[in-house]
Amino acid sequence: MRLHHWLLRSDAWLSLSTQARTVYIAIVQRYNGSNNGRLWLSVRDAARECRVAKDTAMRAFRELIDRGFIECKIPGGFSRKTPHATEWLLTEYRDDVEQTAPSRAFMKWRKI
Repeated sequence: MRLHHWLLRSDAWLSLSTQARTVYIAIVQRYNGSNNGRLWLSVRDAARECRVAKDTAMRAFRELIDRGFIECKIPGGFSRKTPHATEWLLTEYRDDVEQTAPSRAFMKWRKI
């Protein structure tokens, strides 16, 4: 896993909470170079893995979405028949599902 200097120096990254940075790292760890857009991580799993409360993990996901670091590709669902975690896309890398270039939306984020 690599965090580039240009990402770490971006306004969006500098504005993130510690918990959001930790959740971002948890998502990036799931990226193997060919599965972007299919990165599974639920709020519950993120909370357990990052050692934070579920509400805190949810706020971290919202921060990452708001700042443009991640996008929800397929929302998760919890049912007895087909429970599944949300599938995420890292905007830093190209979309391996739709074969599109990285948007790097976080580089356009500005504090209001």
